[in-house]
Amino acid sequence: MLSPAEILTLEHEVRERFGCRVRVLGEKVVEGAFNDGLTFRFDVVTCELLEDPPQRCYAWIDRDYLGSPKPIVVMEGGSVIGPTSAVLKRVGAPIIRIYPPDGVPERQPATG
Repeated sequence: MLSPAEILTLEHEVRERFGCRVRVLGEKVVEGAFNDGLTFRFDVVTCELLEDPPQRCYAWIDRDYLGSPKPIVVMEGGSVIGPTSAVLKRVGAPIIRIYPPDGVPERQPATG
């Protein structure tokens, strides 16, 4: 799971990108495998943009992006209905396995 500092980094990225307040709703691990056997694992945070009307987006850190970590943000809408479908949309490569499906409860962020 993401550290509190990593969650703050993603929250900051979302706030900077959309220019509004953000609330972190939960976190979900999304894992999968490509056709060539390479695997991936992302700790995806669900964020709510506190605007009118509220919207959701999904954010994670791609640790292998051109040799350095990169925050990734995908808005909810169309085929993106949760963390798993956000990863599917962003990865954009043939995937033979991805889990868990959208609709599985997320881990709530730690408080305190």
